Amino acid sequence: MKNKAISLVLLLSMLLVSQSCGEAATDGGDTTVSDETTSAAPETDYIETLGEEDFGGAEFVILAHEAEAFPNLGSGELTGDPVNDALYKREQDISELYNITIVHDGPSDRGVLKNNLQNSVLAGDEAYQLVMTSMADGINTLMPNGILYDLNSLPSLDLSREWWNQNLRRNLNFSGKVYTATGPICRVYYNTPIVTAFNTQLCENYGFENLYDVVESGKWTIDKFGELMKVGTEDLNGDGIYDDTDRYALLLDDEDGKALFVSAGGKLTEIAEDGSYYLDLASEKNLSLLDRLVGIFGDRSTSYHVPSLDATTEKMFMESRSTFVIISIGNIISHFRDMQADYGIIPMPKADESQEDYITYGNPWFASGVAVPANCSTPEMTGLVMEALAYISYRDLVPAIYDVTLQEKLTRDEKSKTMLDLIYRDIYFDLNSIYNFGDSANKLRLAAVGSATTSFATTWASIESAAKSALAEIVEAEAIAGE
Repeated sequence: MKNKAISLVLLLSMLLVSQSCGEAATDGGDTTVSDETTSAAPETDYIETLGEEDFGGAEFVILAHEAEAFPNLGSGELTGDPVNDALYKREQDISELYNITIVHDGPSDRGVLKNNLQNSVLAGDEAYQLVMTSMADGINTLMPNGILYDLNSLPSLDLSREWWNQNLRRNLNFSGKVYTATGPICRVYYNTPIVTAFNTQLCENYGFENLYDVVESGKWTIDKFGELMKVGTEDLNGDGIYDDTDRYALLLDDEDGKALFVSAGGKLTEIAEDGSYYLDLASEKNLSLLDRLVGIFGDRSTSYHVPSLDATTEKMFMESRSTFVIISIGNIISHFRDMQADYGIIPMPKADESQEDYITYGNPWFASGVAVPANCSTPEMTGLVMEALAYISYRDLVPAIYDVTLQEKLTRDEKSKTMLDLIYRDIYFDLNSIYNFGDSANKLRLAAVGSATTSFATTWASIESAAKSALAEIVEAEAIAGE
């Protein structure tokens, strides 16, 4: 197995050593930020509640996508890195608690992982007890094919607990059957959020108020973002042509369209009162929201848009040629390690101040889901070990990411922790963002950033039937798979 995983703690320390524009926010004052912290653990250790079991030295094989940019497993030894060592201790503790031997199988290629799992299930050889891979081009192709086990039927597993992502639990539930979950158990969970990053020096130069204060007051909205974007675009070489050699208020790509839409309360998939899923992308509410988004983020005089952020756009932000960039934390970690200028991160904007919470969209290509092969014959062991892995990750891994890094590296920017708490509170995953029914999610994201060639209402009319049929096929396939 490849064991050259990048230390998330060290990279997050690089990510977050920035300071906000202006003076640091003072304690108190008007705020809509919850007191809830991501790293808070229950007073009574949950492991005691789960009880003791002896599985006689049985192997517990974890099949996990383990590319360098998507590390889910530790190195298998103590290295001094807080995250790696927390992962190592997690597995050592569980091995001793339940008398099992945890084994890693970590292919770097998603296709190889899917083929290995499918072949194992179809052959009935029960080679794996747990699988971790991306939701897009991963879990989504396995769920409808009878390859995965209904997690709700596993003893000891309680997906309602705080160490499991509740949005995924609600939004990928098929008549009470749930085939994947996510949360701190998956290391790359922390790469998932799409956020707003800002250049602190440029913010100060333009006289912007402290952005952390804006977020905490509940006033970080799409209109506020639009107001700040009115300055910052400059023809640096004076040639009268605006291109990648100049400075822009904002850099963004196509996927950011979904993040902007969702963060402002838009729904890619609707859930009826009976729990069934349906699509209504061209509702009056959604079309109104899209019009607002296009008016702000579709303005090419203030934003520089590319289909996908690349080396050129990354260089633009690193060289202070953009005040803002909408980007996943995974890409920040991967690409902005050597940035000299200070920058900060804040959540995506709300629709308006009446929206109660900041909503963080999870990129399904980064996000790993955890699942169990359909031919599992040891549900008691699998459910118990899976729950213990998730809880200990919440108890020990989250503090390694948060507290150790913040105490040792980020004492000058305490607000960074508050922002991370907001971002990671409950990352939003949507069925349509994972499956892209009839290409509807992709069409909507283009519309949201002003890259569509026709109105979204017109586009939806042309693809509505195909999109709804694709959704129906997935729902039917899931029902059959669960029988």
